[in-house]
Amino acid sequence: MMRWKRERIFTSKTLTGEWVGPKEIDDGIWSLYYGPVLLARFDEREMRFYG
Repeated sequence: MMRWKRERIFTSKTLTGEWVGPKEIDDGIWSLYYGPVLLARFDEREMRFYG
């Protein structure tokens, strides 16, 4: 789980206790990284992961 603006969002059981890093790539669109690995894109308007 991760928190996004007071919401809890499921990411993965595999990442439990690990740090992930978001990087904004467009207005409201974020890339979610685990170290150098791109995990997914996140649309904060729809609160959904893609990719």
